[in-house]
Amino acid sequence: MLLQTCERGSIRERLLYVRQVLWASVSKKPILLIISRDAAGKEADDFFFSTDVTDSPALSASDFSDRWSVEDTFRNVKQYLGAEQPQSWKNIAPERAGAFSYLVCGAVWLVRIEREGEKTAAILREWYGEKDCVSFLDALADARQQLWRERIIAMSSSRSDLTIIQELLVNTLVWAA
Repeated sequence: MLLQTCERGSIRERLLYVRQVLWASVSKKPILLIISRDAAGKEADDFFFSTDVTDSPALSASDFSDRWSVEDTFRNVKQYLGAEQPQSWKNIAPERAGAFSYLVCGAVWLVRIEREGEKTAAILREWYGEKDCVSFLDALADARQQLWRERIIAMSSSRSDLTIIQELLVNTLVWAA
Protein backbone atom coordinates (compact mmCIF):
# COMPACT_ATOMS: atom_id res chain seq x y z
CA MET A 1 0.00 0.00 0.00
CA LEU A 2 1.21 3.51 -0.82
CA LEU A 3 1.23 5.68 2.30
CA GLN A 4 2.63 9.02 3.35
CA THR A 5 5.20 8.97 6.15
CA CYS A 6 6.84 11.85 7.96
CA GLU A 7 10.57 11.14 8.01
CA ARG A 8 12.84 13.65 9.71
CA GLY A 9 10.35 16.45 9.16
CA SER A 10 9.52 15.81 5.48
CA ILE A 11 6.51 14.05 4.06
CA ARG A 12 7.45 11.13 1.79
CA GLU A 13 5.46 8.54 -0.08
CA ARG A 14 6.51 4.98 0.71
CA LEU A 15 5.24 1.58 -0.30
CA LEU A 16 4.59 -0.27 2.95
CA TYR A 17 4.11 -3.99 3.34
CA VAL A 18 2.79 -4.91 6.78
CA ARG A 19 2.33 -8.36 8.26
CA GLN A 20 2.06 -9.93 11.70
CA VAL A 21 4.72 -12.59 12.15
CA LEU A 22 5.88 -14.92 14.90
CA TRP A 23 9.55 -14.72 15.84
CA ALA A 24 9.78 -17.46 18.43
CA SER A 25 13.28 -16.66 19.67
CA VAL A 26 12.29 -13.03 20.35
CA SER A 27 8.72 -13.15 21.59
CA LYS A 28 5.86 -15.58 22.12
CA LYS A 29 3.47 -12.86 20.93
CA PRO A 30 3.01 -11.70 17.33
CA ILE A 31 5.34 -8.99 16.04
CA LEU A 32 4.54 -6.49 13.32
CA LEU A 33 6.88 -6.67 10.31
CA ILE A 34 6.97 -3.49 8.23
CA ILE A 35 8.85 -3.31 4.94
CA SER A 36 9.20 0.24 3.65
CA ARG A 37 10.13 0.78 0.00
CA ASP A 38 10.90 3.97 -1.85
CA ALA A 39 8.13 4.48 -4.42
CA ALA A 40 10.71 5.72 -6.96
CA GLY A 41 12.93 2.68 -6.35
CA LYS A 42 16.08 4.74 -5.69
CA GLU A 43 16.65 3.87 -2.01
CA ALA A 44 17.16 0.49 -0.38
CA ASP A 45 14.26 -1.12 1.44
CA ASP A 46 13.93 -0.62 5.19
CA PHE A 47 12.76 -3.43 7.48
CA PHE A 48 11.19 -2.60 10.84
CA PHE A 49 9.83 -4.77 13.62
CA SER A 50 7.35 -3.54 16.21
CA THR A 51 5.88 -5.27 19.23
CA ASP A 52 2.80 -3.00 19.00
CA VAL A 53 0.70 -4.86 16.42
CA THR A 54 -2.11 -2.29 16.70
CA ASP A 55 0.10 0.62 15.63
CA SER A 56 -0.45 2.35 12.29
CA PRO A 57 2.13 1.20 9.70
CA ALA A 58 2.81 4.77 8.52
CA LEU A 59 3.30 5.95 12.11
CA SER A 60 5.65 3.05 12.90
CA ALA A 61 7.76 3.71 9.78
CA SER A 62 7.90 7.43 10.65
CA ASP A 63 8.92 6.71 14.26
CA PHE A 64 11.72 4.35 13.18
CA SER A 65 13.02 6.86 10.60
CA ASP A 66 13.04 9.67 13.15
CA ARG A 67 14.98 7.47 15.56
CA TRP A 68 17.85 6.94 13.09
CA SER A 69 19.70 10.17 13.90
CA VAL A 70 19.63 9.29 17.61
CA GLU A 71 21.05 5.82 16.95
CA ASP A 72 23.70 7.29 14.66
CA THR A 73 24.75 9.69 17.43
CA PHE A 74 25.01 6.82 19.93
CA ARG A 75 27.23 4.88 17.51
CA ASN A 76 29.49 7.85 16.75
CA VAL A 77 29.99 8.77 20.40
CA LYS A 78 30.81 5.18 21.34
CA GLN A 79 32.97 4.36 18.35
CA TYR A 80 34.89 7.60 17.74
CA LEU A 81 34.91 9.28 21.17
CA GLY A 82 35.28 6.18 23.36
CA ALA A 83 32.20 6.77 25.52
CA GLU A 84 31.72 3.04 25.88
CA GLN A 85 35.01 2.59 27.74
CA PRO A 86 35.32 5.18 30.49
CA GLN A 87 38.23 4.49 32.83
CA SER A 88 36.24 5.33 35.94
CA TRP A 89 34.23 3.08 38.21
CA LYS A 90 33.27 5.00 41.35
CA ASN A 91 30.14 6.93 42.21
CA ILE A 92 28.85 9.01 39.31
CA ALA A 93 32.12 9.19 37.38
CA PRO A 94 30.96 6.80 34.58
CA GLU A 95 27.83 8.91 34.07
CA ARG A 96 29.92 12.07 33.88
CA ALA A 97 32.29 10.43 31.38
CA GLY A 98 29.34 9.52 29.14
CA ALA A 99 27.82 12.99 29.43
CA PHE A 100 31.19 14.55 28.62
CA SER A 101 31.42 12.44 25.45
CA TYR A 102 28.07 13.83 24.27
CA LEU A 103 29.27 17.34 25.09
CA VAL A 104 32.38 16.76 22.94
CA CYS A 105 30.15 15.40 20.16
CA GLY A 106 28.13 18.63 20.22
CA ALA A 107 31.30 20.73 20.20
CA VAL A 108 32.63 18.83 17.17
CA TRP A 109 29.44 19.57 15.24
CA LEU A 110 29.56 23.23 16.31
CA VAL A 111 33.09 23.56 14.93
CA ARG A 112 31.88 22.02 11.67
CA ILE A 113 28.82 24.28 11.49
CA GLU A 114 31.01 27.37 11.94
CA ARG A 115 33.04 26.27 8.91
CA GLU A 116 30.02 25.47 6.75
CA GLY A 117 30.72 26.17 3.10
CA GLU A 118 34.51 26.17 3.46
CA LYS A 119 36.67 23.53 1.83
CA THR A 120 37.84 21.38 4.71
CA ALA A 121 39.95 18.27 5.18
CA ALA A 122 36.86 16.09 5.01
CA ILE A 123 35.68 17.43 1.68
CA LEU A 124 39.11 17.49 0.04
CA ARG A 125 39.63 13.73 0.20
CA GLU A 126 40.26 12.48 -3.36
CA TRP A 127 38.24 9.30 -3.14
CA TYR A 128 35.04 11.06 -2.02
CA GLY A 129 34.46 12.71 -5.38
CA GLU A 130 31.55 15.09 -5.03
CA LYS A 131 30.64 14.42 -1.42
CA ASP A 132 27.75 16.60 -0.28
CA CYS A 133 27.13 15.25 3.22
CA VAL A 134 29.65 15.43 6.04
CA SER A 135 29.87 12.47 8.41
CA PHE A 136 30.77 12.69 12.10
CA LEU A 137 34.24 11.32 11.33
CA ASP A 138 34.70 14.12 8.77
CA ALA A 139 33.54 16.71 11.31
CA LEU A 140 35.92 15.26 13.91
CA ALA A 141 38.82 15.52 11.45
CA ASP A 142 37.89 19.14 10.75
CA ALA A 143 37.83 19.94 14.47
CA ARG A 144 41.27 18.35 14.92
CA GLN A 145 42.59 20.33 11.98
CA GLN A 146 41.30 23.59 13.47
CA LEU A 147 42.76 22.83 16.90
CA TRP A 148 46.16 21.72 15.65
CA ARG A 149 46.72 24.19 12.81
CA GLU A 150 47.34 27.24 15.01
CA ARG A 151 49.66 25.40 17.38
CA ILE A 152 51.74 23.79 14.65
CA ILE A 153 51.97 26.92 12.51
CA ALA A 154 53.21 28.88 15.51
CA MET A 155 56.11 26.41 15.84
CA SER A 156 57.14 26.45 12.16
CA SER A 157 60.01 28.65 11.04
CA SER A 158 59.76 28.82 7.25
CA ARG A 159 57.24 28.94 4.39
CA SER A 160 58.31 25.52 3.07
CA ASP A 161 57.64 24.05 6.52
CA LEU A 162 54.09 25.41 6.34
CA THR A 163 53.40 23.62 3.04
CA ILE A 164 54.65 20.31 4.42
CA ILE A 165 52.77 20.79 7.68
CA GLN A 166 49.52 21.64 5.87
CA GLU A 167 49.87 18.49 3.76
CA LEU A 168 50.51 16.39 6.87
CA LEU A 169 47.56 17.91 8.69
CA VAL A 170 45.05 17.41 5.90
CA ASN A 171 46.13 14.03 4.67
CA THR A 172 47.47 12.20 7.69
CA LEU A 173 47.30 13.59 11.22
CA VAL A 174 43.61 14.50 11.45
CA TRP A 175 42.62 11.01 10.36
CA ALA A 176 45.15 9.13 12.52
CA ALA A 177 44.29 10.48 15.96
